Amino acid sequence: MDRQAMGLTLTANGFVPTVRPGALAVAATRPVIRGYVALTFDDGPSAGTGVVLNILAEAQARATFFFVGGGVETDWRYASRAALAGHAIGNHSYSHPDLAAIPLKDAAVELGRTQAAITRYTGAVPMLGRPPFGSANEDVVRLFREYGVEPVLWAYNPEDNAGQAAAAIGAAVLGAVRDGDIVLLHCAQRETQRMLPELISGLRARGLEPGRIEITGEYQERNHSYARAVAW
Repeated sequence: MDRQAMGLTLTANGFVPTVRPGALAVAATRPVIRGYVALTFDDGPSAGTGVVLNILAEAQARATFFFVGGGVETDWRYASRAALAGHAIGNHSYSHPDLAAIPLKDAAVELGRTQAAITRYTGAVPMLGRPPFGSANEDVVRLFREYGVEPVLWAYNPEDNAGQAAAAIGAAVLGAVRDGDIVLLHCAQRETQRMLPELISGLRARGLEPGRIEITGEYQERNHSYARAVAW
């Protein structure tokens, strides 16, 4: 048996795991993970989703995408790619209306069509959802849950779709977030795409790792939801 090929080195104390050159240096410089922040992207899928997926892959990070059902049917390749890469996919309605401002039966169609589209093109049944504009009354919340979907809002919204520069968006997020927070972003925004690598690096420098969204039994005031960011 070739123990070197197995990653073992013979020493006076027997075979021990081989330490790769530079491994100790990498371990020494990597920040300790002290918490998690969930990066979420609304309103896809679109070509911008593809850009964000490339950035996340390069950074070895994962995120949550709240997709619009109509977009999934049009740009299903991006939705499928996101799911295959291990990202979480959530229901963001079919045509992005204010669900609290339309008849409940129409809201039900919006959520139902999106559940079906995401399941068809990704193979995953969404368990997370986000009402467009963060607008939901008790009836809309109950409707989400009837579909087996927990509505999730956020702790911080840097308003990246309001024309801000990349540096301003990134600085705002880094200055505001803490362990467990959920951040709202939009993958179609070029400035968001530009700042994303630096945002991920900045979070990690602070000991915060991009995490997944976990549904909790207790209401999370900062996230305005029964949800918080945890490890993948």
